[in-house]
Amino acid sequence: MSTVFSDGRQQPTQDSRQANQFTTEWTVDRLDTLKRLWNAGASQAEIAAELGVTRNSIAGKISRLKLTRAPSQRAPRKSQAGIKRPKKPNPALAWTTRSKPEPLPEEPAPTGEGVQLTELTNTTCRWPFGSVGAPDFCFCGVPTADFNGGRPYCRVHTNLARRT
Repeated sequence: MSTVFSDGRQQPTQDSRQANQFTTEWTVDRLDTLKRLWNAGASQAEIAAELGVTRNSIAGKISRLKLTRAPSQRAPRKSQAGIKRPKKPNPALAWTTRSKPEPLPEEPAPTGEGVQLTELTNTTCRWPFGSVGAPDFCFCGVPTADFNGGRPYCRVHTNLARRT
């Protein structure tokens, strides 16, 4: 008998939990059948159907037994030979097929002392000069960048960033 909670759920008894568990054991006969079918080139799904277990249990057992087979014994893949379909472009790889953007026109190199981190705005170039933590560390600061527009550097430093 199962326990019934106030919200209507039932807690299964120990007997019903044990009845739902998969209790098939790997006997010598079942292992022999597995090895025979595997060496004959059957797929894991076919072996699973023959033995009445899941494909994952077959995969695990094959792995634990370290069974291998030659490439010629592998189950042939079901293919549609002769049917040629045009390849669809993969949006995840679209960046690999893009052409390089045209370089921006050169500007004279920034001059001056640069700006400190607290002086940066959305329109100042964020190209760093020097080593972080050094007393002379600063940023370019030329007011031709557009941080919100996706261009954190001036044109000179944008071109430098593209080359590296």
